[in-house]
Amino acid sequence: TETNESNNPSSGVILTVTTVIGWTKPIAITQSPLASPTSVNQGYMGYYSHYGNHGQHSIDLRAAVDVDVLAVVSGRIVATGVDDSAGIYMTILGDNGLYVSYFHLQQTLRTSGRVAEGEHIADSGDTGVWGGVRVPPHLHIQFGDRLSDSGNFAWSSSVTNGVPAAFIASYFSGANASETAGLVNVLNSSEIRATDMFGTAAANLIDGTRADDRMNGSGIGERIFAGGGRDVLRGNGGNDTLVGGSGGDSLNGGQGADILYGGTGIDTFTFNSVLTQANSDTIVDFSVVDDTIRLDNAIFTAVGVNGTLAVGAFNFGAAATQSDDRIIYNSVTGALIYDSNGSVAGGTIVQFATISANLSTLSYLDFFVI
Repeated sequence: TETNESNNPSSGVILTVTTVIGWTKPIAITQSPLASPTSVNQGYMGYYSHYGNHGQHSIDLRAAVDVDVLAVVSGRIVATGVDDSAGIYMTILGDNGLYVSYFHLQQTLRTSGRVAEGEHIADSGDTGVWGGVRVPPHLHIQFGDRLSDSGNFAWSSSVTNGVPAAFIASYFSGANASETAGLVNVLNSSEIRATDMFGTAAANLIDGTRADDRMNGSGIGERIFAGGGRDVLRGNGGNDTLVGGSGGDSLNGGQGADILYGGTGIDTFTFNSVLTQANSDTIVDFSVVDDTIRLDNAIFTAVGVNGTLAVGAFNFGAAATQSDDRIIYNSVTGALIYDSNGSVAGGTIVQFATISANLSTLSYLDFFVI
C-alpha cells in the first residue's frame, strides 16, 4: 500500500496495482494513460472534487513528476495551455468522438496535430492550485462528449441526477454485462471507487489489501476487474468482488465474504483462508465443465494429499452421510460444506462457499487439493 498524498482526508490508503491500470471496465478505453504502474487516487463523484458536468467523468491517478503520459485514444489535439487549477493541460478529440483532457502536467510534447493511441504526449507533474494549495504530483484525466464553454477542457452534456445517459451509453458501457451485473452502483453505472482496480488485456497480477484506515475505521473490500488474459486476482482482507474476465483466471478472495466471477475460460478458485462463516465466498458463475476449486490441505486438513479430491470424499446433501465425506454440496442451496469427520460425530463443519444450485454433474473431479 501507499499513503495518499492528496488533500483527500478520507481516502486513507491507496491500493497499488502491480501492472498499469487498464480502462476496459467500465470505460470503453483499453490504453492506459500512464507508462508506469499507478493507483486510483480519486474516482468519479470523488471525495473532494470531480462533481458536476466538468468532473463526474474524471479520475485521478497517482504519478510522480515526469512519468510518460500516453494518449488513450487516437485523434487530434484541440487545446493546450496553462490554467490556475488545471495547471498545464492538454485536450484531445478522439476519432471516436470522446474528448479527453489531461491536467497538472509538467510539460506537453505537442501543441497541435494528430496523436496515435499510446503515443507519449506529455509528462506528468504537479502544476496547478486547488483550494489555495499547489496540487501534489498526479495525473487528472477527464472525459467528455463536448468541449467546455471556454473551449479548453473535456465536458459532459446536460446531467440528470448526476448521470448524462447518452454519454454513459456511448463511453461507459465497456463492461461486459454478464461479468459486472450487480457490481456497479445501479444509480450511477459510471462510478469508479478509489479502491477499484482494473487490469489490462494482458495477463495481470493484481493484489488487493486491507484498507481499514478510512475515517469510519471500517474494513474496505475491493472490486477487481481483470479484463482479458490469464490473470491472478487476490482479494486478501475485506469483502471483495473479483471479476476474472475472458481469460483463464485464478481467483482467491482471501479473508472476508467475497464475490467471485470467473468469467469465460478455464478458471480456478482457491480457498486457503481460515475456515469461518465470515470467510465464506460466493462463486457466481462456477462451470462444472471448465472450472476447478482448489483446497489447501493446510486449512482443509482432512481432505487428503495433493491432487484430485478422493472420489469418496465428495457427496451431495445438506450434511455428511458417510464417514469419508469431506466436501458436501447442497444442491438445493448451492452451499459447499467442509466436514473434517464426515458422518462421525465431532470435527469441524463449516460452509466455505456458495455456488449455483442444481449442478447435478458436480463431482470430486471439480476439486483439487493443494
